[in-house]
Amino acid sequence: MSLEDETKTSAGEKVQLESISAPRLQPPSMSESNIESYFLSLEFWFAASGISASAQYDARKFNIVMAQVPPNKLLELRAIIDGVPANDKYTYIKKKLIEHFADSQQKRLQRVLSDMPLGDMKPSQLFNEMRRVAGSSLGDAVLLDLWASRLPPHAQAAVIASRGDAADKTTIADAIVESMSLRNINSVALQVPQTAARAPEKPPQPSIEALQREIAQLSSKLEKALSTRDGFRGRSRSRSRSKTTFSRRDKTPADEICWYHRVYGDAARRCRTPCRFNKAAPSSGNNQ
Repeated sequence: MSLEDETKTSAGEKVQLESISAPRLQPPSMSESNIESYFLSLEFWFAASGISASAQYDARKFNIVMAQVPPNKLLELRAIIDGVPANDKYTYIKKKLIEHFADSQQKRLQRVLSDMPLGDMKPSQLFNEMRRVAGSSLGDAVLLDLWASRLPPHAQAAVIASRGDAADKTTIADAIVESMSLRNINSVALQVPQTAARAPEKPPQPSIEALQREIAQLSSKLEKALSTRDGFRGRSRSRSRSKTTFSRRDKTPADEICWYHRVYGDAARRCRTPCRFNKAAPSSGNNQ
């Protein structure tokens, strides 16, 4: 075997080995809401898969794109599909799909101006998303001003004071926001034990048995107080009754003395029965 044949054989084996060892990558999935990113990723996939930009791969690239279109969108794209040219099919379908699915320029600017807050994204992620949506409609200077206005106040001041480019400003903003987030987490972690230590302890709740004992004691005291009051009233009534009886016994009731003796007393010369004057008073020896 000549040297030339050996060289050709070695080159063929090398190409075969490279084709065998090359990984098979799945094509990126089409995203209707981010169609431009899909085609950007697809270009890298073509290069990794050995699909060049030559005319012989044009139909294959077109079919790969159309296989990624959701089936429910094929009828919607029927007019675009019917207008596919004989040559440059991939370039045609790429342009038409971007025009069909991408937002209009006015919607893009509206999203960048008012509908893209920082939220839970990093500042660099927000800037890259704003740049993607804005496309070529806004320059970096205007885009940086809009982006900085959505940052926290402490990060805004640092970004405005920085004289670097967009990459430097986003790096500074990421570092500041991340440090502030860690500081907030640490302060909350330190405040939790202090708050728990300062929390007043709840007084112990009395048991049911203790409540029952207190109620029984109060009931006993109330019964004693009532019985003492009733006994005092009974003694006072008996005393008043005994006094009345004693007075009635000591004194002769006026109803048992006749009118003459009540008026004239011992000088009365007439008496009407029944009259107890002579029985109650000492006898004077005079006949009435």
